[in-house]
Amino acid sequence: MPTGSKHRKRTHENTVGLGPIVAATFLAVVASLILAGPAFGTVLPMSVEAMSDSADTVVLADVVSVESRPDETQMIATDIVLRPIKTLKGKTGALLTVTIPGGTIGAETVWVSDSPTFSPGERVLLFLDAKGRVIAGPQGRLDVVGDAVPAKNESLSRVEARVIGAPRPGARNALPELFGLVNGSAAPAPQVESDSVVTMATPVVGDITPPRSPAGTGDTITITGSGFGASPGSVEFFYREGRSPVVASDYDIYEWSDTRIVTEVPVATIGGYAAAPGCGPVTVVTSGGDRSAGTEYTITFAYGGVSWGEAGQTYYVNPNTADTTGELAMVQAAAATWSEVGSFNLTYAGPTSTNSLSVSLGNGINEVFWDDLADGYLGMARYYVIGGEIVQADFAFNDDYDWTDGTASGTYDIQSTATHEMGHWLNLRDQYGDGDDVDEIMYGWGDSGTQKRSLHAYDIQGIHWIYDRVGDYTPPVTTAIGAPPGWTSSDVTVSLTATDTESGVAETLFRTDGGSSQTYSTPISFTAEGTTSLYYWSVDTSGNVEPTNVAVIQIDKTPPVTTAPGTAEYVGAAEFVLSASDSRSGVVQTYWRLDGGALQTGRTVRITSPGSHTITYYSTDRAGNTESANSYLFSLKPAPDVIRVAGSTRYSTAIKTSEHNFSDGSASVAVLATGSGFADALAASGLAGCYDAPLLLTPSNSVAAGLVTEMQRLGVSEVVIVGGYSAVSESVAGQLREAGYVVTRIGGSDRYDTAAKVARQIAALEGAEFVGEAFLTRGDSFADALAAAPYAYSRRMPVLLTRPTSLPGVTQRAVDDLHISKAYIAGGTGAVSDDVAGQLGISYERAAGTNRYVTASKVADLAISKAWVAPTTAGITTGQNYPDALSGGAAMGARDGIMLLTPSASLCTPAENVLMDCEHEIEEIQVFGGNGAVSASAFDRVSGLWE
Repeated sequence: MPTGSKHRKRTHENTVGLGPIVAATFLAVVASLILAGPAFGTVLPMSVEAMSDSADTVVLADVVSVESRPDETQMIATDIVLRPIKTLKGKTGALLTVTIPGGTIGAETVWVSDSPTFSPGERVLLFLDAKGRVIAGPQGRLDVVGDAVPAKNESLSRVEARVIGAPRPGARNALPELFGLVNGSAAPAPQVESDSVVTMATPVVGDITPPRSPAGTGDTITITGSGFGASPGSVEFFYREGRSPVVASDYDIYEWSDTRIVTEVPVATIGGYAAAPGCGPVTVVTSGGDRSAGTEYTITFAYGGVSWGEAGQTYYVNPNTADTTGELAMVQAAAATWSEVGSFNLTYAGPTSTNSLSVSLGNGINEVFWDDLADGYLGMARYYVIGGEIVQADFAFNDDYDWTDGTASGTYDIQSTATHEMGHWLNLRDQYGDGDDVDEIMYGWGDSGTQKRSLHAYDIQGIHWIYDRVGDYTPPVTTAIGAPPGWTSSDVTVSLTATDTESGVAETLFRTDGGSSQTYSTPISFTAEGTTSLYYWSVDTSGNVEPTNVAVIQIDKTPPVTTAPGTAEYVGAAEFVLSASDSRSGVVQTYWRLDGGALQTGRTVRITSPGSHTITYYSTDRAGNTESANSYLFSLKPAPDVIRVAGSTRYSTAIKTSEHNFSDGSASVAVLATGSGFADALAASGLAGCYDAPLLLTPSNSVAAGLVTEMQRLGVSEVVIVGGYSAVSESVAGQLREAGYVVTRIGGSDRYDTAAKVARQIAALEGAEFVGEAFLTRGDSFADALAAAPYAYSRRMPVLLTRPTSLPGVTQRAVDDLHISKAYIAGGTGAVSDDVAGQLGISYERAAGTNRYVTASKVADLAISKAWVAPTTAGITTGQNYPDALSGGAAMGARDGIMLLTPSASLCTPAENVLMDCEHEIEEIQVFGGNGAVSASAFDRVSGLWE
């Protein structure tokens, strides 16, 4: 008759899964100490409603502290102090203390199966029984993150509603939420409430070999595919539905490349529980976090890492359940099931009176009995480890459940449970994979009212591996001969040679890329260009499968293609890049020679010697292919000469401008304007063009120093003064007459009238050649007219002046009288409004920018586009003042050039862009004025444009 205390039985009118038969392995080696190793337990999967129904207290709380202490019965226990936030069931005070078995003090650790873990600062939802124990192990301790309960994939408010609405004592329990066997078939996986979008992963797994493997034995698998990256990431093995995967990383991974990974199949501790991967998807995660699609893989068994040091063990049983009189026989039958298939024997040694786990650990005997455990536990097992060897184990059934031979509905089979638990004693771990065979003893899910008593082939394989290490466990080694180490330009033939020093090679297999596996018999030929992966492995007569090897065959028979720029002419320096490409092996080097000279390497070419040149060039690729030589013909034009034209005063600068741009005896007429204002000189530029004359400056009341000398050099006999007597006095005119010059004057009542009279003179001089076009610029500012001066000179075109918002009558009359049919407006609407332009009564074209510098560039673009100039010469002058540029505009017109404005301190982008656009035409750039007008920095920038 069984002995021991009896307890209220939990009845189950509906089917309840047998639950995870939980296995966790812990190895502790402490000098001269026997430490309690991991304890294994059997836990029923319970819904929130079921745990709420069984719980005395349900509380949402923050973890305040976690402290382990010595304990007489468990050796070490851990006190968890919590601060309740909300009590959903029962009563709590300001603080709540929960004690769990196990913990760590210094070097000593006790692990107990399915004891939940805690850390200070966490927020948890706890389900506690009347004794303050956590119900159903880790299931009764739910993490709360923000307003979510991740383990349930639900919001906290929804879980709380389920607690509050849970059935009360006497109600039927809810079905398990987790994956398990329900009435002998797999229950559906829980649905995850998520708005996330699944996207295609970057890495792609092509194959995993061998096709099945144990976990925790040090065996490796080879994963081949693409997109894994150069830096190691991790490999995730499926553990069980709703739980984190078992992850291989760091030291678990032996090899990692973009196409190949070699990794152990590890075991791990997840949520305080010794977890092992099960049959299910394997996922590659790159170092950057990209994930592959899951690839199904088979795990045969999982080893916990420790074993018994002897060939057998005795055990004792206390058959202290009142449910049946056959419990002893069923426990003995479970032990015999394992003893019959291997060299390790479990032998019954007699009865024990132990009926509680609340006894001191380490009594030296292995025991099985029935005890009162927390709700949700079917059983709890513990064992001790010294130096990697198991020295003692025990196991308690939870007597609160109904135990029989499992044939009655709602009862649990003693032999099935004991067989599974003794598998843990032998250090085989649970497997919960959704692809695991439900007939495996170490499959972690069962059911009430059923029996599972026979070992599966994978269970047998596991026990043999741990305790019967006889025979051949070493796979063959296969070598590929003829596979080139890199790219080749030739066809490739690969021979496979396999060796096995123990049982011998049964066969060698191979496949290429996505092809099917073939048995190797003759050398394999590769002729197609591109990259082909050859996967190969062998199997010995003992059934050991070699991890897959891969040889990458890379064939490239096509030489690279190198191209040169299409530019026919360069300025200053020819600097360009030879573009080389090779779609397969890649370019390894580019070669070139200049005009038949020495052979050079590299793709960047720089030539500074002017003239016509020929570059011959070609490239080689990594496979050794050499391209036929190509030729590139081009010419190099010298960089424009950049000179500064400047005198000590504005008058001497005008003379220097004339000296540089007009040859001796080249002008019989000189146009003269005052240097103390800009309007007359700018209006005079078209008139100077009519005479092919320079524009010179003088003070209002005296002849500028050096002026007569310059006019003598030019061969001038007539001087045309532009401006009234206040601009250039009659005294100056008299002095010039006395010097022998014929002097005439064109002047009006103001600058607008003077400009109109100049226009009439241009028309008179040109006669039938007068084209009836004119520039129109504002008369109260110099910049826009300055920009137009060269083109008025070269086109012999009047420059008429206006106010920004009103058109002077003299200007309108000049347009009408001279039959001007089109106006070119230099400047935006702020300079010459559309109303003013419209008053002209003729067509007009505007060249304008956001400021004077952009406007000057736009006016130059207009002149070039209309072929008014072919700019072999360019002038640069400050846009901040006018004196140095007054003569320069006319000079640029005489040289078929353009005038650009820039700030004094630096060369502006609009001016630089025009210079670069015209670089093939420009031969000389004149910078007008000294450093005060155009700084040395701006001058140097102009000079450096073609370096």
